[in-house]
Amino acid sequence: MRRYSFVLLLAILVGCGQSSATVQPSQISQSQQQTTTADQVMPTATAIATEPVSQIRVVTTMSILADVIKQVGGDRVIVDNIIPLGAGPEDYQATPGDSQKIADANIVFFNGHALEEWLEPLFENAGGSEQARVELSAGFAALEDEHADEHAGEEHADEEHADEHAHEEGNPHFWLDPTYVMSYTVTIRDQLSAIDPSGKAVYAANAEAYLGQLEALDQELQGLAAQIPAERRKLITNHDAFPYFAKRYGFEVAGVLLENPEAELSAGDLAALVESVKASGVPAIFSESQFNQKTAELLADEAGIKTIAVLYTDTLGSETATSYIDMMRYNMNTIVAALK
Repeated sequence: MRRYSFVLLLAILVGCGQSSATVQPSQISQSQQQTTTADQVMPTATAIATEPVSQIRVVTTMSILADVIKQVGGDRVIVDNIIPLGAGPEDYQATPGDSQKIADANIVFFNGHALEEWLEPLFENAGGSEQARVELSAGFAALEDEHADEHAGEEHADEEHADEHAHEEGNPHFWLDPTYVMSYTVTIRDQLSAIDPSGKAVYAANAEAYLGQLEALDQELQGLAAQIPAERRKLITNHDAFPYFAKRYGFEVAGVLLENPEAELSAGDLAALVESVKASGVPAIFSESQFNQKTAELLADEAGIKTIAVLYTDTLGSETATSYIDMMRYNMNTIVAALK
């Protein structure tokens, strides 16, 4: 198994002498103006008629990021995503074709915080060191992996296994809190505008509209979460993907099945988790779409829990969760139905 030793690359913008500005979630609100320059005219959140233009090529690492970029870029961008739908970023096996995708792109967007540890070799193979490469979570204060050491002392764990799946720069799953995706949206808008100045007004209008949708989504999710009694807002999931979601909507991450989702539960781990689940009184276990459901089913059976709900975390789905907003709405509705 690989250690996460990936060192994140800074975004570099060719010829503009400008680096991406990081915007923290607390800085985004519905009333925020979508420009930081005094001479830019603020467009309304409606489609702007434009002449046909040469589209810019964008590469993303995750389907979730690809969707957000399409919302901002519209018809002015062609988005080529690396990780196939249904697969996760943490254990993805890169291919030579991925390097070619990056080499052909005008700009590359990735989440960062050591999530895509396989990305650095692709950058090296692709060349083009002056290509714009944007880490969307740059500058965010990450939460520590709450359950990183949970299984470190069990019989199956050695020194290497204990930390092989721990995130070296803190938990990277910011996007499960929509307020962070608002920050992603602002960065995407600014970076696309920097390499395609003629589309600046379009990107600004699209971003404004999408920020409004994200703020409405956040309010909707808060209302749904409020339907669950506070003492029942407990999540047991495949891996530690939900700390930002939990913090935003008042949940407790009561446990994770495996720190390394590729591993198998040992007998000792299973016994400890069964006792933890029984003690917490949780009525459901949440698996995730990119993982085998066997482990969750085994734990539920041993703990006497009937409900196993499948959530989307690191990837969109082909039917239910075809966009980021639909994914988040589906997840919260599924959680409410299981815990209410």
